[in-house]
Amino acid sequence: MTALFPVKGPTFEFVRRFTDESVGYACAWMLWLNCVVVAAVEILAVTEIFRFQVGTKYLTEILKFPEGTTFGWKSTVKVAPPVWVIIFLLVELLLNLLPVKFFGRVEYVVGCSKIIFIVALIMINMILHARQTHDQPFWTWNAPWDYKSTNWTVKPLDTTNPEDPGVIFDGPLGTFTSLWTAIGTAVFSMSGWEIILLTAPENRDLMRNETTKLSSRKIALRVILLYSLAIFTVGLNVPYDEPGFRAITISRVSGGQNSPFVLAAIRERVPFLPHFINGFFIFSATTTGVNALYSASRLLHAIASLSKACKWSCKYTPRVVF
Repeated sequence: MTALFPVKGPTFEFVRRFTDESVGYACAWMLWLNCVVVAAVEILAVTEIFRFQVGTKYLTEILKFPEGTTFGWKSTVKVAPPVWVIIFLLVELLLNLLPVKFFGRVEYVVGCSKIIFIVALIMINMILHARQTHDQPFWTWNAPWDYKSTNWTVKPLDTTNPEDPGVIFDGPLGTFTSLWTAIGTAVFSMSGWEIILLTAPENRDLMRNETTKLSSRKIALRVILLYSLAIFTVGLNVPYDEPGFRAITISRVSGGQNSPFVLAAIRERVPFLPHFINGFFIFSATTTGVNALYSASRLLHAIASLSKACKWSCKYTPRVVF
């Protein structure tokens, strides 16, 4: 539809035209709010990722590392979070001030680097599992873990105490809560496909080439395939009841020490890999915030052109009849 009708704000304009105006306006403001929240969340995530520090009790008592073993960035932990917020907020603003042509080239390089990184994570986790450090292959899919979780830990009451079980839901309620939380997290993580639709009106070759249709197909296939393979392969090395997951709560952005990819490298005793993965998480969160800010500005500009969407919109709106 965007390739056929390249209009401003297609993600809500089609809803407004072909379904209902009020629903379209509601979608417009929700999409804009989503982009603004994502931009803020990614900056907050950067501040937490810099505080990369794996607990010593977790390493020595649960994973049986020697005494004195540490995984973390001691120098960055001491830096106040507002410092990182100011630095990376300026980076996002400066990148969004680039001309669209150069901004697109930067995003192309960033996208290629992310694809290479995810493919590398898939291969690394396959190699770690093939090392046969456990008694049987697919050990995370066998008892007592199996395919579905039997309980759900909401949050530990004391996050500093590894022996605190926290609030646990058992039985069908625990299984349903695990599934529902996983679906919500996956859907939120996969948001961002609409960036291709938002940039379609700025594509000067839209009428001559099928760039929008081709890119839409490619990004959908890439995200679904690579995300699925990444989750599958890391699940071969980290069970769902991994104690390192207990520090993740619904209302808090956690650092890289709670990532299953980092935990898989730590569990398999790969020394340098956790630090590299955590560093790339900072790069990924920053570029995601840049995309969110770009989308928010385009959406707000499109909303401002609708007279009924807000009180401060322009008085004259060009009417296009197809």
